[in-house]
Amino acid sequence: MEDIDVYPCVVTHSITDEERNEIKTALNLLNHHTASSREEYIAHISENRLALRVKMHDLENNMDLTRIPQPTTKDFARVERYRIEYEFLTNALHNCVSG
Repeated sequence: MEDIDVYPCVVTHSITDEERNEIKTALNLLNHHTASSREEYIAHISENRLALRVKMHDLENNMDLTRIPQPTTKDFARVERYRIEYEFLTNALHNCVSG
């Protein structure tokens, strides 16, 4: 079997200060403890393209009920909340792209 990436890997890109700040901002927004409510948390994420895309992937994973052997009513309710948030973020992403 051939190694895809041998340690230590060769650095192909040094992160810029702009990229570092973009990542830092997105990570801060993804920390739900910084918002006063779930709605505020999702709204703030929708305003940052990187955080938005990360959260959408997180929600996609969380909505997959096949990972739960015997989903309960509570699980279905949570997935419905995630579906609504995902739809909101999808609309925000489309507005980012077209705006």
